[in-house]
Amino acid sequence: MGDITTVCGPVVDTQWATESQDKPTILNIGKEYPDPNRFTVVISIHNRGNFPQAPERYYLGKTICVTGLIYPYKGVPQMSVEDPSQIEELD
Repeated sequence: MGDITTVCGPVVDTQWATESQDKPTILNIGKEYPDPNRFTVVISIHNRGNFPQAPERYYLGKTICVTGLIYPYKGVPQMSVEDPSQIEELD
């Protein structure tokens, strides 16, 4: 937590939380929500337009590496991603 690093793993669960106030796109790596051992990648509604395809559909089932700052949210490590260049597809 608190470090800029790269995290890799399979995207096993996704959601575009359109009901939420901030309307984030969520990519869960390794474990599905609400498992506390998941790693969550968050794409804010302000950055969603930077992605050529809907991230929640495009990345689901793919193994990816994401680079950025890891921070806790309700005890779960997560990372905010602003641009597709922060995500590398491994398969």
